[in-house]
Amino acid sequence: MKQKVLILSALFVAALAVFLLYKSAEKKHLSAENIHEFFWADSNLIDSLAIKYGTWTHLFRGADGWQMIVDADLVYPAAGADISEAIRSTNEMVLSDLISINPDKQSKFTVDTIMGTVIEFYGRGKSLSEFVLGKIGQDMTHTYVRRVGSDSVFLAKGRFSSIFTKPPSSWMDRQVFNYEPDELREVRWAFPDREIRLRRDEQGIYQLSRNPGLAWVACDSAKAAAKFNLIGKLFYSAFQPPEREHEASFESPLLRLSVFDTAGAEHRVLFAEDTSVTTRVFVIPEGRPRPIGILFTQRYERLLADDNDLLAADTSGT
Repeated sequence: MKQKVLILSALFVAALAVFLLYKSAEKKHLSAENIHEFFWADSNLIDSLAIKYGTWTHLFRGADGWQMIVDADLVYPAAGADISEAIRSTNEMVLSDLISINPDKQSKFTVDTIMGTVIEFYGRGKSLSEFVLGKIGQDMTHTYVRRVGSDSVFLAKGRFSSIFTKPPSSWMDRQVFNYEPDELREVRWAFPDREIRLRRDEQGIYQLSRNPGLAWVACDSAKAAAKFNLIGKLFYSAFQPPEREHEASFESPLLRLSVFDTAGAEHRVLFAEDTSVTTRVFVIPEGRPRPIGILFTQRYERLLADDNDLLAADTSGT
C-alpha cells in the first residue's frame, strides 16, 4: 500500500512538473535579447497588401499612387496616408511576451484566421509577411498577434486595431477635390432652376454672375475665398454600402457642382437627395457611378452659394 502511495506521488509530481514546464513555455516574458521586431520590410518594396476584416480588402500601388480594388470592374483611389501609417506601424511592431503555443487557444485571443484580422504584405509578387491581429491585451496597451502558420501567440506593444480593423470603405480616398484657393479659377453651382458662377481673375478679384450671360459683379473677397477653400478641400463624409447603392438616383440631381482650375480643367460632381433621411445627401463625380459618396447635410449646405451674402459690399474688388 505504501509503495502504491509513493508511486502515485511520484506520478503526480512528474505530471505537475510537465504541466508547469508547458505553462512556462506557453507564457513567458521575452528577455531583452529576444525582444525583436515582429515584421519589417522596406516600405518602397511593398506594392500590395490584403486585409481580411470580415471581408477582404485588396490594395495595390499603381502609377498614380495607392489604389483599391472595389470589385472586378472597379478600381478606386485609396487613402495613401492611411496605408503608409499601416506599414509604418507594422514595421515598428515589437513583441513583449510570448503568451501561448497552444493552437486550441488561438480563438481565445482572436488570432485565428476566422475571428482575427488577417494581414498580408506583398512585394514584386512575393509574400513578405502574413500575420493575424487579435484583440487588445488586458492592459489596453498591447495587441495579441500571431504569424500565419505559427502557433506562437505574442503580445505586441501598441493598439493596432484602429489602424487595421475597419471596413473596406475606410481605405478609400475620401478626397473629392484637393486644391488650394489660388489653384481654382471658377466654381459653378448648377441647380435645376438656376446657375451661380463665382470666379477669381488674374488680379485676385472675385466676381459673381447669377446666370449664364449676365454681367459679372464684384463680391465679398473674404467670403468668396472661404468658399473656394471649402470646395477645394471637399471630402466625402462616408461611402454608401454596396448593397444599398440602389437607393441613390442621380437622374435629377439636386446640384451639379463644377470646379475649374487655373489650367482650365473642369471637374464636376453630382449631388442627389437621400430620400430615406434628411441628414445627408449622395455625391458622385460625373462619369464615375460607383462608389457612391455621402455628404452630411450640414456640410452640403455650407457648400451652397448664397449669392446675396457673397454680393455684400467689398472694397477690395472695386
